Amino acid sequence: CGTGETCSGGTCAGGGTPGGRESCSSATTIAAAGGTYTFDLSTRTASHTPFTCGAATSRPDVAFVWRPSRSGTATFAGTGPDDTTIAVFSSSACTSTSSLGCNDDSVGVDPSLSLSVTSGTSYYIVMSAYDSVPVAGTYSLTVTAP
Repeated sequence: CGTGETCSGGTCAGGGTPGGRESCSSATTIAAAGGTYTFDLSTRTASHTPFTCGAATSRPDVAFVWRPSRSGTATFAGTGPDDTTIAVFSSSACTSTSSLGCNDDSVGVDPSLSLSVTSGTSYYIVMSAYDSVPVAGTYSLTVTAP
């Protein structure tokens, strides 16, 4: 969770800056069991290069890191009041060369991505607005572990 937040069952709540941090190198840790994390993309800046899907230029984003405790297929899903994109990376550099997958508009304007994951391996998840000025409101990233 963000600074000043508490985590209950994988959901962040409380003061501070909600949700993920903006850099993969200092990404917010997601519990090994997964969970749902909330944030407001309208208060964020563009911190990463454009994804291999979605908008052609950098957009406001948040970054998380996840180390699953089991191997298998994991699902990364986003929701919010505005169009979003999710990308998963194999390194904290979060560049196109470390991209494992990207999705924009799987369900309406909400992204969803399923990937094979390995226990104990770090995965960096970045959720980005599609628009350069996203709608204010609650966005969420749900990670479903294998």
